Amino acid sequence: MSTRRPAPASASARLGELLGWLAAWPPAEESLTGAELADLLWLARTMPEAPRPPAPRPSCSSPGVPGVVHPSGGEGASAASTPPQSPRQAAEVPAFFPKPPQAPPRERAAHLLPARALPTKRELDSAIASLPVRLQTPRLLPPERSLLAALRPLLEPARGVSPMELDEEATAERCAEERLPLPVYEGRAEPRFSVTLLVDRGLSMEVWQPLAGEFRELLVRSGAFRAVRLLELLPPRGHDGSRAVGLRASEAPQIAWKSPESLRRSPAPAAGEAQRSLLLVISDTAGPHWWEDGLMFEVIGGWSRQLPLAILHTLPLWLAERTALRALAPVEIRNDVPAACSSRYLVRDLAAWHDTTRRGGAVPVLRLEPGALAQWAALVMGDARLSMGGVAIPAEPGVLLQQLERLRPEALAAAAPASGAAELWQGFCRRASPQAQRLAVVLAAAPVLSLPVMRLIQAAMLPPASGPLPLQEVLLSGLLQPIALPADPDALQYSFHPGVLALLRRDLSAADTLAVVRMVTGLLERRWNALGAAPSFRALLQDPAQRIEDPALRGVVNFATATAELIERLPGEAYQRFARQLRGGSMPPAPGRWPEAMGFVRCSFPTALLLEDLEPQPIRFATAWWESTPLQRIPNTALWGFREPLRGTPLTLVELPAGRFQMGSPPEEPERHSDEGPQHEVTLASFFLSQTPITQAQWREVAGWQEREGERWGRGLKANPS
Repeated sequence: MSTRRPAPASASARLGELLGWLAAWPPAEESLTGAELADLLWLARTMPEAPRPPAPRPSCSSPGVPGVVHPSGGEGASAASTPPQSPRQAAEVPAFFPKPPQAPPRERAAHLLPARALPTKRELDSAIASLPVRLQTPRLLPPERSLLAALRPLLEPARGVSPMELDEEATAERCAEERLPLPVYEGRAEPRFSVTLLVDRGLSMEVWQPLAGEFRELLVRSGAFRAVRLLELLPPRGHDGSRAVGLRASEAPQIAWKSPESLRRSPAPAAGEAQRSLLLVISDTAGPHWWEDGLMFEVIGGWSRQLPLAILHTLPLWLAERTALRALAPVEIRNDVPAACSSRYLVRDLAAWHDTTRRGGAVPVLRLEPGALAQWAALVMGDARLSMGGVAIPAEPGVLLQQLERLRPEALAAAAPASGAAELWQGFCRRASPQAQRLAVVLAAAPVLSLPVMRLIQAAMLPPASGPLPLQEVLLSGLLQPIALPADPDALQYSFHPGVLALLRRDLSAADTLAVVRMVTGLLERRWNALGAAPSFRALLQDPAQRIEDPALRGVVNFATATAELIERLPGEAYQRFARQLRGGSMPPAPGRWPEAMGFVRCSFPTALLLEDLEPQPIRFATAWWESTPLQRIPNTALWGFREPLRGTPLTLVELPAGRFQMGSPPEEPERHSDEGPQHEVTLASFFLSQTPITQAQWREVAGWQEREGERWGRGLKANPS
C-alpha cells in the first residue's frame, strides 16, 4: 500500500504565508481568478525558500508610523456618481467646440491676458502641491493587474522562424526514442505584437494626455510587446485656410504636416509589419477635425485595410453618443482569422432589417476598461465566439460627408432658434454629471480661464477621484468658447457664453468666490514674478500710479477689472475697498492731450522732402541662428532639460532655474578660509548644465561642429585640449 509523503516544512510555511497574504490582499474591485489562484498555489509549492534576513537588534524606541491626513468631508468631498443614462433625443442639439474665429489671432489677443503671464504645467504642479490639503494626482488607469489579465491573449509569445534555442523536453524524448544524443532546436520565443498608440491632440483631448502616457508605461513595463510607439495627431489650428494635419512621434520634436490628400495616401503607422502590429487611436472624436469633411474617418477606414485597428474612446457611452460617432451606424464585429486586418472582420449591421453579415467596412470602438480590452484581445486573436461593438465607415466619401453634415453642430445651431443662457445651462444640467455642474459653477469665479487654471480649480474644488471627465464635459458643453487659438494649448484662453456667466455667478457662494480668486491670482503672480518682469504683478494691479506702456501687457487691465467685478459681489466694506483699489490700479495708457470735444479740420497741401545722396558705407554685423528646443521632464526627477542627439552617447542638458542664492560660508563654520566671505546673496539667471561628466567623445564631436550660414561664433574649441 502506497502512502503519501508529507510536504516539506518549508513548503508548508510558504503555503501558510500565502494564505495569510490572500486573506489581506484582494480589494473588492480586484478578485483573483481561478487560473491566478492556481498559479499562486503552484509557485508557493515549488519555489525554493528565500534566504531570511538577519533578525534586527532590539531597540528601546520603536519607529513612528507616518500618519495619513485625509481631507475633511464637505460639499466637494462626496463620491463621484455616474450620471443617469438618458435616451437619445432628437430634439437635443449636441454642443461642442464651435468653429475657431476667422479673425487673425493678433487682433483677438489684444484683449487677453498676456500669454507669458499664464501658468505652465510646471507652475501648475507646484501650485497643486502647495494647496492647503495635499492632493495626490490620481491614476486614470483601472487596476493594472486587471488590464494585463484582459490583454493576456495578446501577451502569449510566438516562436521565431530561425532555430535559436535548445528544446530540452523534445531533445530528451528524441534521445529516449532513438537512443542517440541528437539535439532538437526551436525558434526563440519572442513577443508576438508591437503596439502603436495614436493620440489625438485636439483641444478637448488635452485633459486626457496623462491617460495615454500611463497606458503606454503599462504596456512597456509588461515586456510582452516587441515595441510600444506613441504618435501624436495634431489637428489643424491655423487661420490661413490650410487643413494640414500633423503627425509627431513622442521622442522627436519635429512635426510632419500632411495635407488631406497626402494623409489619405499615407500608409498606416507600422504598416510594413501589418501581421505583427496593432494600432489604437486614442480620441474622443469630438473636435472639429472629426466633424468637418470626414477626413479622419476616411483615413482610419483606409488604415483598417492594412492592419488591426481600433478606436480607444475616452468618453463613457452616454457622452460618446453625442460625438461624431453618432453619425456612423453601430455594428457588431466578430473575427475568425488570428491577427487579421480590420477589413477582414465579420460585420453585422444592428439597424438592418435582415440579419446579414459582411466583411470589412467597420472598426471596433472600446473603452479603456478590462472587459472591453478582453473582448478586443479575443477579437484580434480570432476567437469567433465573442463579439464587440463598433461603427461602420462608408466606403464612399460622399455618403460619409452627408451623414456628418446632417448632424454637424454648426448646421443644427443655424437651423434651430437661438437659445438663451437659461436654456443652454438647463440643457447642460440634463446631460452633465454633478461634478461637471459643480466645476462649471466654480469656474465662473475665475478672472481668466486657461487649461492650467481650470485644472488647478478642479484639483482644489472637486474630489481627487473625479478624474478629467468633468473638465472635458465642461469643455464639450458649449458653455465655454475659445477666444484665440495659439500654438500652445496651455496658452489658450476661454470665455463663457454670453449670459451664462451672470447666471452662474448668482449660484456662487462668497467662500467659493474668494477661494478661486486667491488661487488664480496667486498662480498668475508666481508665474509673472518667475519671469522677472518689472514691476511685480501685485504692484501692477494695485498701484494706481502704474501705467502700462507696453501694448502686449494691457491685458492686465482686463484681469484687474474682471477681478474687481468678482470682489464687488462679496459682502463687507473691506472687499468693496479692495475692488475700488483694483479698478484704480493698472490704469490704461494716458489719453491724448487734446480733449475729445475739440474739432479739427482736415487740410491737404503738397510737401517735398530733400534727400542727400550719400555713398553707401559697408557695415559689419554679426548674426545668430536661433532654434527653439522644447524642454522635457528628466525621468525620476523634478528637473527639466533637453537631449542633444550626438553620435554615440547623447548629451542630456538639465535646466537650473533662476533664483537668488547665498554665496560664501558663515564666519562660525569650522576650517573656514578668509576668501570664503563675506556671505552675500547673488542672483543667477537660468542656465543649462550637463547631467553627466563630459566624455572625450562628446567633447570631440562638439568641437568638430562647423559654422552654418549666418552664424558667427567668434571662438573655436580644440579637439584634444589635454
